[in-house]
Amino acid sequence: MTNADKAQLRYIRKVEDPNEMDAMFRECLTLKLAADMCISLTSNIDLKSMYEQLLERKINLAYNASAIESTPPEVIEGNWILSRY
Repeated sequence: MTNADKAQLRYIRKVEDPNEMDAMFRECLTLKLAADMCISLTSNIDLKSMYEQLLERKINLAYNASAIESTPPEVIEGNWILSRY
């Protein structure tokens, strides 16, 4: 609860159906799990490294896609904007 005029709220929920998840998130999660389990399943360090590199690239792509999709921040108006004229 707050006494403020405006408040921002961030919430989380437990998603049990993977089809409700973003496709890029599912891909990153898959690569992260593969990198984490790779050594115990295959004893191949090069394969783990490959999965980690792929994961890093996919995360960067996801950040870029998210930045394009998200709404721009609200511009706070005030008399300071007019002070430059």
